[in-house]
Amino acid sequence: MFFNETNLGVCVIFKIFLMMEYRLRPLLLFLISLTFSLGAVGAENVTSTVPKPSSARPADARPSSTPFPRDPKAALELWCRHLSKELRSVNYDRCFSRGWKIEASSPGGRPIPSVSWNGAEAKEEGHRVLILGAIHGDEISAVSMVFRWLDFLDRTKQDSFLRQKRFLFFPLVNPDGFFIRPRTRTNMGGVDVNRNFATKKWDDLALLYWKTKTGNDPRRYPGEKAASEIETQVVQKAIDGFKPDLIISVHAPYKLVDHDGPIQFPNMLSPLPVRTLGAFPGSLGTYAGIERNIPVVTPELPSATTLPDIKAVEQLFLFIMRSQY
Repeated sequence: MFFNETNLGVCVIFKIFLMMEYRLRPLLLFLISLTFSLGAVGAENVTSTVPKPSSARPADARPSSTPFPRDPKAALELWCRHLSKELRSVNYDRCFSRGWKIEASSPGGRPIPSVSWNGAEAKEEGHRVLILGAIHGDEISAVSMVFRWLDFLDRTKQDSFLRQKRFLFFPLVNPDGFFIRPRTRTNMGGVDVNRNFATKKWDDLALLYWKTKTGNDPRRYPGEKAASEIETQVVQKAIDGFKPDLIISVHAPYKLVDHDGPIQFPNMLSPLPVRTLGAFPGSLGTYAGIERNIPVVTPELPSATTLPDIKAVEQLFLFIMRSQY
């Protein structure tokens, strides 16, 4: 046994106990019991008060070494270059040739671009589809999936039903979480963007759910207030402006197709099982699917780092696109 201050204190108290008169020993025992009880209460109060995380970034997390320039064209060129080096699904020339629009810059100064894809047969009143990738920065395959779908649309025939729709793509909603090393689910402020949407009861439920259901998990911290994050604001603005009939938000790695809001999937084989995971305070599914009746389909890819084969990628897209909504 190690002889420390606690052991010494116990020995002194025991010696005093033996030297005391018998009638005074009960009083000493009562005082010792009271001291330990107050100490336990103090310890409980300390451990039950869990401060909110100021950031979910690991201590050794570091940003990408090259800052993004302020000039939009130069920023997009660097954005495509970085992505093409890290992801085999991204071809630099095709990426840079698209008509990207920078909707905002992240807190880390990285662009959040979007691109429209409209088929020749698309009409102004036709179905509009908003497609989002990597709301969680460490779900790398989500970025690859969105780029693969863009390439797939480019290859569709002129009479394809897909060319009657209008698409708006955000391949990388959370660029800070993606480019930080190691990558993080949350954004640079340590907020889970998919718990930060301004749902109706966010003030009452978001932080309560985080504390009671996730055990204050920093990876799922919803933020100090609803829509406090730039990434959240960008998506909410896109929903208000583009007015999509359908939203697809690609995630990983639960290996299923989740959905919120009114949608009927087609009677055809899906590469992933259809299953409802449920909606959460501050989630996109609650914000758009439940509260605004805009169907939100969430493909959960089998892996956060590896993309399925190209056939499965295209089959999943067609399965969702043939749905009734």
